[in-house]
Amino acid sequence: MKTSPYSLRRRLLFAILGSSLLVWVVGLIMISVFSWRIHLHTIDETLRETGRLMISATADFHKSGSFPEQALPPLPAAADPRQQRRNHMQYQIVFDGTVISKSRNAPTTPFIQEAEDRAFFDIPRQHTTNRNISGRHTNWWRVFVVKNRDGRFEVHVAQLRPSLFRYFLASSKHVLMLALALLLLLSILGWWAIRRLLVPLEHTASLLAQKSPHDLTPIPRTGLSEELSSVVHSLNLLLDRLDRALHTERRFTADAAHELRTPLAALRVQAQLLERQHPQLAEPIEKLYRDIDRCTALLEQLLLLARLDPLNPNDVDALPREHLALAPWLENIRQQCLPASDVPQGATITVHGDADLKIDIHPEMMGTALRNLLDNALRYGARHVELRVERDVDTVRLLVADDGPGVTADHHAQLTQRFFRILGSGQSGSGLGLSIVQRIVELHQGKIEFGKGLNGGGLGVTLVLPQF
Repeated sequence: MKTSPYSLRRRLLFAILGSSLLVWVVGLIMISVFSWRIHLHTIDETLRETGRLMISATADFHKSGSFPEQALPPLPAAADPRQQRRNHMQYQIVFDGTVISKSRNAPTTPFIQEAEDRAFFDIPRQHTTNRNISGRHTNWWRVFVVKNRDGRFEVHVAQLRPSLFRYFLASSKHVLMLALALLLLLSILGWWAIRRLLVPLEHTASLLAQKSPHDLTPIPRTGLSEELSSVVHSLNLLLDRLDRALHTERRFTADAAHELRTPLAALRVQAQLLERQHPQLAEPIEKLYRDIDRCTALLEQLLLLARLDPLNPNDVDALPREHLALAPWLENIRQQCLPASDVPQGATITVHGDADLKIDIHPEMMGTALRNLLDNALRYGARHVELRVERDVDTVRLLVADDGPGVTADHHAQLTQRFFRILGSGQSGSGLGLSIVQRIVELHQGKIEFGKGLNGGGLGVTLVLPQF
C-alpha cells in the first residue's frame, strides 16, 4: 500500500499547537473553578460580616421592642436596569416570621422560614417572589441568617449567585482575546523554532541529494543533534559499503578486460595461421574474425568505462581541456569514420557549423563520443548523417542527425543504459556506445538529448556542452 509523504514540520507544529490548546483549555477550566470557589468564599464572608453589622446596628430594637422607621434605609435604585441587575445584595429584617424592613428589591416574604442561626442557605431563584431580582443570568440566592439571643429577631442577608457555567462564560470572555493572542504568538514562535531546528535536517538532505556513484564520501556529522547524528552515521556506513562495492566492480571490469586482451590477440593470430594453412576455411574463419573483433571492441569499451567511472563531473580539474576550433576538429572526425569497413556504400557525412567557433573540451574523449554516435547512425541503416554545430548564449550544441529507421520516443530514456539494445535491429553490438557518450558528456558538465533526425525521421542526438 503506497502512502503519500507528509511534512514533519507541519506535524510538529500541529502537535505543539494542539497540546498547547488542550493545556490552555484545561488551565482555563481549572482557573475558572478555582476562582469560582474563591468567589463563593468571598460571598460568604461578605454576607457573614454584613449580617453581623446589621444585627449589631439593631441592638436598640432588641431592648425597646420597637423598630425606628428608616433605621436601615433601603438601597438607592439604579437608573440603569443593567446596573440594577448587578446590585445583587439584598437584606430583610424579620420579627416573628414577618418582614418588618427590607432593601428595595428584596422579596416581601422571608428568604428562609424557621432558619437556623448563623447558617448559610441556597435558594433557587424560582422560589423568590420578585422576578426582577433574579435576573436572567443568575440561578441561586445565597442567604446568611443571624438571630438575636431569644431568636425572635432575624437578619437575612442574600446575594444572587450565578451558576458555575454562567460564571465560567462571564469570567472567560475577559481573557479569551488575550488567550487567543497568546496562542497566535505561540504559533509564530513554534513555527520559527521548528524551522530553525530542522535546518540541520534540510542541510543533511541537500548533502545526500548531491551524492552520486562518483561521490560517496561520508557526510560530516559536526553540529548535528544526537538523533540525526545516529542516522547520518548509519548512512555513512551504507555509503562506505556502496563505495567499496562500486570500486570492486570497476576493478573487476578493468582487470577482466585487460587480461582478456592477450588471449583475444593470440586467438586472432591463430586464426590467421589457420587461414593460411587451410584456404578452404576462409568463410568460417572470416566469421571468427568478426566475433574476435566484436569481443575486442567490447573489451576496449569496458576499459574506457572503467577509466571514466572514477572521475567526478563536478571536479573541473578531473578532466583536462583544450581550447580548440571545432571546424577542423569535426572534419578530422568525419574522415576517420568514413573509411571504416562496416560503413554502407554511398553513405555520406556532412559537417555544418560556424568555422570560427571554439570550445574548451577534452579532444580525445569528445572525439570518442562523436565517433560512437556516427558509427551507430551508419551501422543502423542511415544513408546520410549530418554533424551540426549550433551556438546558444552560454552553450554549444553538437547535433548528430541521420535519416535511418530511428528509435521510438518510448526507448529514448533507455538508450543510455548499459548493454541495452533494441530488439529486431539486425545489427551486432555491445550496447555500451551511448553509455560511453553520456559519461563523456557528464564529465564535460553537459547533457545529452534525443529527438527526431533528418526530414522528421531517423534519430537526432544532441550533446549540450557549456561554453566556458
